[in-house]
Amino acid sequence: MFFSSNLRYLRHVHNLTQEALSKHLGVSLKKIGSYEEARATPKLGALIKIANFFSVSLEQFINQNLSIKPLQKNTTELPELKKYAAAERLRILSISQDRNENEYIELVRLDLEEDYIRGYSNIDFVAGLPKCQLPALPLNHTYRAFEISDALLAAPTNSIVVGAFVADWNELKDDEPCIIVSENTGIIFRKIKNQIAQNDTLLLEDTNGQFSSYSVLVEDIEEIWRFAAYISLDFPEVPTQVSQLRQTMQNLQSALDILENNNDKNKKDSVEKGE
Repeated sequence: MFFSSNLRYLRHVHNLTQEALSKHLGVSLKKIGSYEEARATPKLGALIKIANFFSVSLEQFINQNLSIKPLQKNTTELPELKKYAAAERLRILSISQDRNENEYIELVRLDLEEDYIRGYSNIDFVAGLPKCQLPALPLNHTYRAFEISDALLAAPTNSIVVGAFVADWNELKDDEPCIIVSENTGIIFRKIKNQIAQNDTLLLEDTNGQFSSYSVLVEDIEEIWRFAAYISLDFPEVPTQVSQLRQTMQNLQSALDILENNNDKNKKDSVEKGE
């Protein structure tokens, strides 16, 4: 990754001090210094903001040494849907932060599903969503929480599922559980099969066997969030098979105790008759 060296290079090319850059980006001077010295890595939202400020793509900003290889137009352009899936045209991700610039986890309630699909890129709408923070989640990701009404995966019905934002959908792996945001399907939680390379689609699978799997074109998807955690107010029920096995073991133990007591009684009776 060339993020740190590229940040220094671009700042010098534009004749900006660290202080001036921090004011333009709305981040602290201390953070700019830690980014350039590779002591800290910004979250995805901050990376996108910095790349946009310098008018470079996120891919170039992170993976290309800009001080050696000058920016130039790619002569082998991807087809339009491939560009969309790879986030070559950067996705707009609205986030909200606390006073220390720590990102909140916004909660999308069921009654706000349609509003979210229309306003997911509107920073004012996202800022008005309920917020929380979960310190146990890995750093350097942007998270969002969604109330899920169906139970097609292992998470209980009406769970709150927390997802990590996925910018480049090509990196999605088969059988990953993901939250899909789409005007056509709504907000759903499914395992996916990545078919972007073959036909620009994702296959959405129902692991409970209630519905048939179906494919969705990437152009019909607004956002994808990789599963990170879930929260449920319902205590999980013990699976029926486990309960039955536990009851069977208890019955066997009771039967063994009875047999053992009967054997002890028979031995005692035999001893008394022998005397």
